[in-house]
Amino acid sequence: TIKDQKQKTKVISNSLNPEWNETFTFELSDPSEDCVNVVLYDSDIGADSALGHANFSLAALPFAYQIPVVLKLQNGKGHVHLLIKALNFGYRLPLPPQQQQQVI
Repeated sequence: TIKDQKQKTKVISNSLNPEWNETFTFELSDPSEDCVNVVLYDSDIGADSALGHANFSLAALPFAYQIPVVLKLQNGKGHVHLLIKALNFGYRLPLPPQQQQQVI
């Protein structure tokens, strides 16, 4: 979630280490103040149980680099691993020659 924009992954059943491998795109109003809010749930019959949540500020992201992020879950146990890429904001880094053609 970023502000009022919510995305939801598919449910991974019977796994203590699920991998979603899904991509989401969000429109940002102010990248210097916006942050990603991740909430994990255990899908149960009836009501889902919250496993924890984590936040990540987007202010320090470099433009066009895919950045691995590991967030410790608050109010829960474990971590969530994300790959985050700033497509139209972020500070500019010089790209190595082998990556210059890969920038979107």
